[in-house]
Amino acid sequence: MDKDTRAARAFYEAVAAFSKQAKPWDGNAVYHAVLPDEKLDPTLISRRVYGRPDEYLAVLAAADVSTFDEEIPYGTLVLPSEGKLTAIKRQTNFESLDEQRDNGAPVWS
Repeated sequence: MDKDTRAARAFYEAVAAFSKQAKPWDGNAVYHAVLPDEKLDPTLISRRVYGRPDEYLAVLAAADVSTFDEEIPYGTLVLPSEGKLTAIKRQTNFESLDEQRDNGAPVWS
């Protein structure tokens, strides 16, 4: 359990806002076309975009999907780049990577 129980929600909302406002020319966004095998597996999109399955919450937020059971709609997702994702994590005090967490809190906080 997170020490800050609001952090995941704040992260989700920040990624969702970023996805809606990102501009193609700013360089902070990654555009990903949802493939048929990804509709029911946000971890697969996370693995393909970030190289690891842990960023599925960012995928759900970018897809405007609120639960793991919902299908991700076809189309292009606008996800934060690796650097922007890290900045959003710091801003919201949320960390998805296990090795960056200790006792329910990000180690960098």
